[in-house]
Amino acid sequence: MELGGAYLLSQRAEALGAQGRGGDFDLLVGTLAGCAASRVSRVELGGCVGVEVGRLQGLGFGVSDPGSGADLWLALNASPRASLVLTPRWSLVAEIGVGVPLRRPRFVLDGVGAVFQASAVVGRASLGAEVHF
Repeated sequence: MELGGAYLLSQRAEALGAQGRGGDFDLLVGTLAGCAASRVSRVELGGCVGVEVGRLQGLGFGVSDPGSGADLWLALNASPRASLVLTPRWSLVAEIGVGVPLRRPRFVLDGVGAVFQASAVVGRASLGAEVHF
């Protein structure tokens, strides 16, 4: 089992055909996943399947009354991974994941139109350290 969290820093999106007007979006998520792995010597190969729950938030820019909005983020994800075991408690991990949002909220600026909607499939990659309990 794996329990995790992430904050994806703000990304800017401009409304189509409305240069200089759009929103800045960030995502805060918690993840619960089931994982399996096989280890040969110091290399471990495996993967995880899980669910993400969080908050997708946007803040408008380029309009007289920009406003902000937030909605529930809910996605299923899968991620193969490779680890290099350094000690019994520490590993270096490389992971590439794919997620399928179950909710794809649409963010709109009044008088401008649609600014952002998450893709039907999202991808992520990470490189980091892992501690084992």
